[in-house]
Amino acid sequence: MDIFEGFIKKIEYEISKKRESLAEIESQIVLLVQEKGILIQKYEKLEKEEYTDPMLIQMKINSLVKIMENISAIDKKLEKLEKESERIREEIKEKNAEKKAIKKEQEKLRKLAEKDQLKKETQLADEIFNRRH
Repeated sequence: MDIFEGFIKKIEYEISKKRESLAEIESQIVLLVQEKGILIQKYEKLEKEEYTDPMLIQMKINSLVKIMENISAIDKKLEKLEKESERIREEIKEKNAEKKAIKKEQEKLRKLAEKDQLKKETQLADEIFNRRH
């Protein structure tokens, strides 16, 4: 295995780890979106409730405020996770570009080596041919 293969394997490992991390983040995002949906439903249901007792009205308002705070906290978490997700996607994109560049260089050097080998073989064949004649 040449040095390029070692670099490629290392990059593939790093990409794999980043993809695992991205999958983890995306599953967290899904859970938070579900939780937010549940809170929105609770908010809408509670908002429709009609109370005449001042104590119950105050409890309703407090509950609505608490639900809105929870939704806001989830929105902040979602924003943070989405930024992290985007950052990881960019890193994966960069690693893939790096891997492609290494493979391209590897192929370029392989072709050059084949060309040199063919040149040596041709020179050797010419020398053998010239010795016989």
